Amino acid sequence: MSKSRFVLIGRTGKRIVSADKGYVALLDPKLDLMWAAEDASKDSLPHAAAMEAASAVRLLKFKDWRGPEQLELESLRDLSRHSPAADPLLNMKSGWYWSSTSAAWSREVAWYVYFYLGEAYCSRRSYHARVRAVRVASQ
Repeated sequence: MSKSRFVLIGRTGKRIVSADKGYVALLDPKLDLMWAAEDASKDSLPHAAAMEAASAVRLLKFKDWRGPEQLELESLRDLSRHSPAADPLLNMKSGWYWSSTSAAWSREVAWYVYFYLGEAYCSRRSYHARVRAVRVASQ
């Protein structure tokens, strides 16, 4: 079993050593990103509503949560796993997750990652997918 690259952040905002102690966020020190430990909504949502849900996250007294950019979202993939293709500490579902990144050829289309296999695709923003909130950790 490989060691996770994430640092677990507890409810008090302090780093914790064990996942059993409960954590609300994960810090990726290499990319300077902090991820919420749970999805921003329990439901899959169209793109605009998903981005609003991510921006509405109020966790650890931070108000700058947002939907991830495509490459940030892809950084969560662990292609040595499937269903979901992500570190188990992330609590990702084996489904579609929106990014905030538009497709180059159309503003009506946005990128997302299918965490069952870890593949990246794009679709019309009316499609429903999950969203995970992220913020820059050093801000």
